[in-house]
Amino acid sequence: MKAESTHVKFLSNSLEKIIFDENDFNKLKQTINDLTLGLIEPKKLKEVIINSRFRLLEELLDFFSFQKAGEEFAKESEIPDPCSVKELKEKDELLQELGNRIDKIFNKLKDKQNE
Repeated sequence: MKAESTHVKFLSNSLEKIIFDENDFNKLKQTINDLTLGLIEPKKLKEVIINSRFRLLEELLDFFSFQKAGEEFAKESEIPDPCSVKELKEKDELLQELGNRIDKIFNKLKDKQNE
């Protein structure tokens, strides 16, 4: 139970750092301030948001690839516990679904930017 809790906590902390990137928020905040002061056009704000989503997508894909590689290494290096394998498959499916949703959001944002 303790190992599962540690794994969930690691996953949660890692995703939080990726999704709530402080640099992205600071850049977005500055861009919004610049827009309200009339220093930039709304198109620049859209670019900053889309670039932020690109970064998010890339980091999540990198993270999921890292997770997948770790799972494959664990499978090759020891005999897996059937419960752990089931858990890993469920988590993998969840991560894949999350990646697909992020990809859809990214494509919608990209389409809106091109309008």
